[in-house]
Amino acid sequence: MGIISRIINIANSQNSIFKQGFEKNIELINEEDDELKRIIEELNQNSTNETVDFSTVSEPNKYSYGAKKINISPEISNAFAILEINEFSDKEELNEAFKNKLKIYHPDKHQKSSKEEKDFFIKKTAELIEAYNTVKKLL
Repeated sequence: MGIISRIINIANSQNSIFKQGFEKNIELINEEDDELKRIIEELNQNSTNETVDFSTVSEPNKYSYGAKKINISPEISNAFAILEINEFSDKEELNEAFKNKLKIYHPDKHQKSSKEEKDFFIKKTAELIEAYNTVKKLL
């Protein structure tokens, strides 16, 4: 019985070490999640505080879409420009453009980049998501 009790003690100690390591990893993941939430909130605040100069646009653009005319505000025109699609694109083109842009700018694709570059990619991804949601509401 001495050998079996030793094996049980070793197994219990290894299990304890594993649990401690697992709990530390969970804490790190939670800290990273909190940091990402903080960055997203900061980007959202910055994007709402930024002013875009639309002085070249005197009034919303008017496009004919089918039988009716629609007014497109500068914000919506900007969303189309960010996604590089036109105002007559359908949902399929929107989704394809969004996916292609995310493949280029998503922060996970640039993990070895500098902090400034990562910040740029995070901001660009947030901008893409906002543009996508704006255009998606119209379609």
